[in-house]
Amino acid sequence: MSVEVESKVLGHWHHPKIGKGKDGRAIFLPNMEYGKLLRDNNFKIWHDNYRGHSSRTIAKVTIYRVMQAGDLVSPSEFLELPTVEAKKLIRVVCNNLMAKGHTAAARQTISFAKSFYNFHHEDREIKFKRHEKPQVISKKIVHETIPHNSDVYKLSDVALGLRYRDNEKNKLLGSRNQAITLFLWQSGVRVNALCKLRYKDVKDYVEGRLNFQYLSQEFKEANIEYWENLGLKLNELPPLFLKVTPDLDTKIGSYGLSYYVTFLHHTGFEALKQWIDARVQATGKPLEPQDYLFVGFDFQNNKIGEKPLTTHLINHMIKTVAGRSGMNGERIWVHVLRKSFRKVLRASPTMDEETREALMGHKLRGSQGNYFDYHDIVQVAKLYMECDWSQGSGTKINGLTRQVETQDQTIKNLETELQKYKLSERTQEKQHDDRIKALEEKFEQILREYALEKAHVEYEKEYKKKT
Repeated sequence: MSVEVESKVLGHWHHPKIGKGKDGRAIFLPNMEYGKLLRDNNFKIWHDNYRGHSSRTIAKVTIYRVMQAGDLVSPSEFLELPTVEAKKLIRVVCNNLMAKGHTAAARQTISFAKSFYNFHHEDREIKFKRHEKPQVISKKIVHETIPHNSDVYKLSDVALGLRYRDNEKNKLLGSRNQAITLFLWQSGVRVNALCKLRYKDVKDYVEGRLNFQYLSQEFKEANIEYWENLGLKLNELPPLFLKVTPDLDTKIGSYGLSYYVTFLHHTGFEALKQWIDARVQATGKPLEPQDYLFVGFDFQNNKIGEKPLTTHLINHMIKTVAGRSGMNGERIWVHVLRKSFRKVLRASPTMDEETREALMGHKLRGSQGNYFDYHDIVQVAKLYMECDWSQGSGTKINGLTRQVETQDQTIKNLETELQKYKLSERTQEKQHDDRIKALEEKFEQILREYALEKAHVEYEKEYKKKT
């Protein structure tokens, strides 16, 4: 059930009804207006410094709560308070949140409200000592479940929604949800980066041009002989190379990384193509490069939307799918798929720790440059493909089996090279012998010609003496 909402911020939009208040009216989430905040110049300057959507949302929620608690008219009125009074007001908001059990939200309130106040004051600042901050006991790590390969494929099958295959709308959303599940797991990208992906990021790969724009010119112009010389085949490389920049993932910017590269395996790539094909068929027009890759559904007009999915909606989808698949939805959320990605990388005996951290988008300890600037991406892609992305458990035994198979193939390649070398050596020896023989014959011929010439000279001398 849903209703029409008129928002100062979002304009005319469609929002699901989630309950009723005491007066019988619908309750919405979020149930606050941010227009007054965004019209305040001091707030807008500070707010626009945050690049991430979630950070901007927290900034608005925090200052809105501070204004409510202090009965303030505008954010600028909060800035006019003395440091002691402003800190007391922040403590009031935190205490209210702590009383409701929202410890993490209380810590966020301190962080963002302090940032807003200090941003506009050079002569004074709010400070909170460590013991003044709410202590968060993380329950997620204790209760989280990191899914195995088989669990992830089970999630993707449920996300596809085979039960609703006769319903075109659910089939469309199912193909999208399956592609999201496998994309998050096989690429390891953070959910905020997934939300910002556009069709241009995957266009060349989906349309079959295989334009590896991040690799060397030699790789771009590769032919079958080149692949064989590397000991690779076309199906041994991932079908999609993804360059993640701070524009996609704001967190790597804080690490000082300009980019990192990750990949997508064949099963995830096929799911992605099925979602794109279904979307094109539903809209009746091809995707434009600037179109967001994963978008929502416009239930009001019963069609595919144009706005990107939010991190909240994707997390809700993963939890819902986990519950329907028989797993505990409280122990599964988006980030555990990224941890499952790392688990697969760690299970591979052929991949070193530095490569694993680089594929996770982490800053390498003690490194001054970017890992991908001085490593061969082709070889990194090969190591990625040697990981176990099958529906098995992804254990080290499977990895060792693949390592033995890889070593067997390497031995065969070396034996072939050795035979070629021996053949080449024998050929060179024969050519060398033929050359020596030719030189000897030439030398004998010169000696004969010299003897004849010498005999002729002696004959001429004798002839002159006689005459």
